[in-house]
Amino acid sequence: MALRYIWFDQDDTLYDYSSAMHRAMQPVLALIEREYPHVAARYTPKSLSAKRRRICDALDAEGMDFARARDLAFEMILRDAGVHDEALPEVLTETYYAQLRREIAPFARTKRCLRELGARFTLGVLSNGRSLLPHLGLEESFEHRLYTAEIGLRKPDPEFFKHAMERVGAAPEECLMVGDNPEHDVIGALEVGWHAVWLRCEHRPWPEGAPRHPHAIDCIGDLPEAVRTIIRAA
Repeated sequence: MALRYIWFDQDDTLYDYSSAMHRAMQPVLALIEREYPHVAARYTPKSLSAKRRRICDALDAEGMDFARARDLAFEMILRDAGVHDEALPEVLTETYYAQLRREIAPFARTKRCLRELGARFTLGVLSNGRSLLPHLGLEESFEHRLYTAEIGLRKPDPEFFKHAMERVGAAPEECLMVGDNPEHDVIGALEVGWHAVWLRCEHRPWPEGAPRHPHAIDCIGDLPEAVRTIIRAA
């Protein structure tokens, strides 16, 4: 059965989320410094961003709701420094996302890649995160967009991938997943019989001992050739 659907992760797959995330921490850190200078002195924007991400990843692993995990991360960072402020974490989250939307941008070859693949395949988004596509001019590239917050499922839960298949009426061999997260995007997709392409990312190495290394690319612009390779091998 021929490949028909290509599903994409968002963060660090379609756009450089990690770099934008570090930059978005600058106004957050400025707010913390204004209220609690001793807390701000512990961090740079990059180290604050890294700690927030570690907390969010840990909460994700525990199955916490995505939005709640992101809100709680700032609360936990303040609490680690002995600060109990009920109002500030929400303000920090709002400030962070407002700046993130200004900072974030698609990878240089993302739009060209989507145009090329969209001419032949149906494209979709399968994400544990929030939709930033409207801010990037990418929303119309995807016929289907499935988010954890909307359907209550999250990668790498097999039910999330099965829900996507049911949504479009596809068989596993008709679907391909593209993402930077080995466990969530790639291994999860392979385990339900999908094809998968791993977009290699510095902060997400391939897990030691993980089976069936997928097709791997270093740039989203290399995806069309990887898709052709998969089709030839099928």
